[in-house]
Amino acid sequence: MSFRFAISALVVSLLFWAATGSTATLWDSVQVIPKPPGAPRYGDVIMRTLRLRTASTTDERDTFQAMDAFHVTRLEWSYLTDEDAVRRIRESGRMFGGAISAPTYQPSPGERDWFDRVVIKDRTGAPIIAPWKRNWSRTLWGCMNNPELERGHVEAAMRYIDLGATVLQRDEPRGNVNAATWGGCFCSLCIDGFREYLERHVPVDQRRGLGLPPNLKEFDYGKHLAQMDAPVGDAFRRWDGGRLKELFEAFQMESTLAFHRRVRQELDSRAGRRVPISCNNGAHRWTEVEKRFDWAFGELSFSRAQPIPLFETFEHAARAKRLQVVTMPKSLNPADLANPRHRIRPTIATAYALGGWCMVPWDVYMPGDTPRYFGRAEDYADMFGFVRGVAERLDGHELAAVGGVFSYPSRSSSGPVVLPTGREIAATVRVKPNAPGSPAVIHLIDWSNDPQPFELAFRAEHIDPKRPLRARLLRPAPYQAGNQARAQETGDYSSLVETIPLEAGYRSQWKIPALDPWGIVVVEPDAATDGIWQPVIEIQGAQLTPTPEARLTCATPGAVIRYTLDGSEPTVASPRYHSAVGLKAPVTIRARAFLNGRSSLMTTRVLGRTEFSPPLAKNGDFDAGFDHWLRRSSGKAQMKAEIASAPKLDGGPAARIEILKSDGTPYHLRLLQEFRARKGRSYTLRFTAWADKATQVRVGLQGVRSPHTVVGMRTLELDTEPRTYLVPGHHGKEHMRAYIQFDCGTAEEGRTIWIDRVALYERE
Repeated sequence: MSFRFAISALVVSLLFWAATGSTATLWDSVQVIPKPPGAPRYGDVIMRTLRLRTASTTDERDTFQAMDAFHVTRLEWSYLTDEDAVRRIRESGRMFGGAISAPTYQPSPGERDWFDRVVIKDRTGAPIIAPWKRNWSRTLWGCMNNPELERGHVEAAMRYIDLGATVLQRDEPRGNVNAATWGGCFCSLCIDGFREYLERHVPVDQRRGLGLPPNLKEFDYGKHLAQMDAPVGDAFRRWDGGRLKELFEAFQMESTLAFHRRVRQELDSRAGRRVPISCNNGAHRWTEVEKRFDWAFGELSFSRAQPIPLFETFEHAARAKRLQVVTMPKSLNPADLANPRHRIRPTIATAYALGGWCMVPWDVYMPGDTPRYFGRAEDYADMFGFVRGVAERLDGHELAAVGGVFSYPSRSSSGPVVLPTGREIAATVRVKPNAPGSPAVIHLIDWSNDPQPFELAFRAEHIDPKRPLRARLLRPAPYQAGNQARAQETGDYSSLVETIPLEAGYRSQWKIPALDPWGIVVVEPDAATDGIWQPVIEIQGAQLTPTPEARLTCATPGAVIRYTLDGSEPTVASPRYHSAVGLKAPVTIRARAFLNGRSSLMTTRVLGRTEFSPPLAKNGDFDAGFDHWLRRSSGKAQMKAEIASAPKLDGGPAARIEILKSDGTPYHLRLLQEFRARKGRSYTLRFTAWADKATQVRVGLQGVRSPHTVVGMRTLELDTEPRTYLVPGHHGKEHMRAYIQFDCGTAEEGRTIWIDRVALYERE
């Protein structure tokens, strides 16, 4: 496992298929995300453009040529207002979507001093500019409590509707919620609005305790803050204003939600239809603001363009019952973008595999002084042509299971897909809901820098164990400009898909050629014949713990699995498989299934040697109370940490953490143990945890001293049942003091968290 990948390879499972006493089929576990009108289809290709570009002597780039080259179906999130260009986009058969944002405002005719009338203001009356726009020319961030801002915003949005936009995208949707973190808004409308909010939410007998007069008619929150010498501007965010400040922030949230509701109603009324509106959620936010929109676009940072963070991005969207589109990975460093095969191409494939989209890497804003990115057709057109060519294997299919680097390696239940240990391959299984027996689509994405052939195993019991399978691999055809152009001209994209038949029968394993980086295996039941299923061998934890196990399964009911660990072929005299087999590397394990004098094909797995240290964590089972552990609370956050019995495990001791007060900052509530992180070593933190309700915590390995170098870190969603989690990491710098850390500050007040069986391993 590479250094780059090891840091991000925390495996979080999507084990919808786990069932007690029997194996659920893929259709029992499928996850369906609602598709609002106007939303993209899974087989769509989405692009945006900063402005209409036409090839010339000063700019060789052309928006329309790019849309053809990348097989675009939707030009969205666009601030394009050229009437002729929009007409051409629509005539080409593509959908056009306009964009609106915090500065989107149409002044009334002849109005000159509109900026000061509608901008958010600090408590001194000065305009507030969004932090990332302060080096630009003066840019509006309008107050959502201002009817004039709302009027001009709707007028500007209607300009796109009148041009023919099918959908709208809302940038900067958090409006007054964000303004509250910059010391606003304290315009007269917000002062009056907050007074009315307090009238509705604070009973008279509670006002004195908040420093409020019984009669709120003359109360001015801005003047109140001045009397308290509260900070102005950005510093207001860090100022502890107590319950009254919390109420002010809640008022601005209410105002933001109400603004979006009114704007949508007005647009729908004037357009004579429901106008689908997406929003920019930064590829991770799903607060009440973002949930007011139909789906989301998000600007993806380069650091999150890795398998597990991408999984989290799309899983969080699914939990919000929303669809997610991401941009290509963005970076300040041009070197990060130099190799399309490094993160960018795998990100595109993984986004589609997880039920989302990655926009075409063309005319993409990069942070800082990094130039806008314009991807070349020879680097990416094969990927998007493949999307068009396999649209029937994308549209209508939903996520049913995950595998490869997405699978949790210490689970007790078995998912349908098994991939070789140590390979950087992400896998998802997608099926059509309510269509048992229809083809299952297995997406495979190789994230390694040097893709090699590998073996794919599939458990047939997740489809139909009574019938053999037939399978074929679909992958992007190598880029050829002429072939790409013909496909775009004719609308027939079949030539952009390379099809490789795979062996059929009672075969559970196939050899997959190297992928660059994407392939789709289509698996479906074949005509019924008689046979015994080839066993599946799954080696769990080999790259992450010194105690890997082999789990063997066979889809044929009643079949006996026999195995060997010395490389010999299994016979009826070989050991019979009953439960997980502990392995000591290096080892070759082979298995065959037997039933009524017949046998299956043989399966082989080879496990190479990996050296691990003895466990580094001390008192990881808490038998000695909190010896070697530190308990820390910061700010106003409070917790009660004690040693308690853990009846959900073995009744022995465990760390029990009750959240008494939370401020949302992860490191304000912590359970810590110090260790020494050594240069060039890889680490695996293993622990068991659960909570009384689904709860988010941050767990990892990090330097004690500033700059607090991260060795490995993940944000986890704890379940109500105990689960074993693994957090891998790597330390490439000089030796340092580091913490094993459980950061619980994001858990809600009243939550209780249990932690036990903490182990830390080191390897070269």
